[in-house]
Amino acid sequence: DLLPEGHLKVPIRINSTSDIQLIQLEYRDLYTNEVELRNLTSKDFKVVNDPAALLNKEHHSMKGIMDTNSIKYVELPLNEIGFYQIKRIIDSKNFSLKVYHSHLIVSHCPVATIAGAGSFDRCVGDSDKLTIELQGVPPMRLGYSKAVGGQQHTYLDSNLQPEYFESPLQSTPRHMFSSGDLEDLRWARTHPVTISLDLPVTQEGLYNYRIDRLVDGLGNVCLLYTSD
Repeated sequence: DLLPEGHLKVPIRINSTSDIQLIQLEYRDLYTNEVELRNLTSKDFKVVNDPAALLNKEHHSMKGIMDTNSIKYVELPLNEIGFYQIKRIIDSKNFSLKVYHSHLIVSHCPVATIAGAGSFDRCVGDSDKLTIELQGVPPMRLGYSKAVGGQQHTYLDSNLQPEYFESPLQSTPRHMFSSGDLEDLRWARTHPVTISLDLPVTQEGLYNYRIDRLVDGLGNVCLLYTSD
């Protein structure tokens, strides 16, 4: 279950004037629910001198977050799909730092494929039947388009999820979850969703279908280009 580039670089913001000697993580497998404590020493992570590349624009624009000598960023390399929570951070003086906002779910990247059914040749008045197969953490949002005769039509579908699916992500995307949400992490697994399209052929020409964008329930974005 290695991630596409081998590992995910996760920045941890730490307020301490001392070096960090230990970060203890709780790791939970999304599919077996097995829990494991992992102790990371200074050999397993590195202090980031210039955290701008790891932070989004909103955090980077916050004044003063990098002007304080006690603020440092540590980069954690995570290489497995699963749930992570920081349990302890110990500095070089053997002090245990207070931990805030420590939950993180690392999922598979969402993917989508599009395929047509039957012959590639259609007549005006026929139906153009397509299926779009999605794999990701629901609920997902999909953007796709159809181009014919020099005209392009864009479509957006949201709240894409399996039937009877329940998830804390259905109301509002969140980065913090309640203890009840975390008891059973099946909602954070990758789930398949199939979209069946039956579109009328109304004019002559070459019909091109393209998947533009897929966003999973955790906010992971995949930009795609697949044509039929």
